[in-house]
Amino acid sequence: MTKVWKLFLLLLAFGSLQAQDGSYVEVRDFETWTSAELNFKASKKISFGLQQQVRLDNNSSELKNTFTQASASYTLFKNFELEYGLRYIAINDNSGAVQGYNYDYRHHFDFSYKHKIKPLALKHRLRYTTRNEVGISAEEGDMARNHLRYRLKLDYNIKGWKLDPILSGEIFNRFENGINEGFSDYRITFGTDYNLKKAGKIGIYYRYQKELNTSYPMEVHLIRLKYSFTLKNY
Repeated sequence: MTKVWKLFLLLLAFGSLQAQDGSYVEVRDFETWTSAELNFKASKKISFGLQQQVRLDNNSSELKNTFTQASASYTLFKNFELEYGLRYIAINDNSGAVQGYNYDYRHHFDFSYKHKIKPLALKHRLRYTTRNEVGISAEEGDMARNHLRYRLKLDYNIKGWKLDPILSGEIFNRFENGINEGFSDYRITFGTDYNLKKAGKIGIYYRYQKELNTSYPMEVHLIRLKYSFTLKNY
């Protein structure tokens, strides 16, 4: 437990350590993310997911982007899981001389491991993402945006309480043109889920996210609202 909390303190310390030299300007925003998910468990080992998400920025007054994501996961053996996901993103470009919507697609590959240290349930996730603009080739100037991300998620089980707290921390490492550019972002998330039994599950989360290693880091506070429904074939 001591090691777990030390990890989160280190993540929180990234921002303060970066800010002490006074060499950059922070850009702050408040965003709202809402999503609906449909999950289908085809068997004990194979699952599929479909998600639609809408994100608002500029103090939650304007559309930032919306995306549709399909995913498939496979349980290798107890507590180890692989996942592949494909995301199609519509981005609202509302600045500059030419405005409108741009479209990206993103692949992600996950390797996850979960275990319990009662009353905690811990899940480690290593994710690789690669993102490109639709219809633009590398010769035309499109450069793949790649990240390697590690997330630690903690679920705290409180006996007799339906709103168990969830805490997670995630760190992003960026790769561009095959070059490791170092840590680019980190996230801290706190929230809870409420099981509606046969009607699905709803969740509400607060997230703090900040860019690293840039002269004008974006610092975002956001609220995420999520609804998910799961079907089982077994």
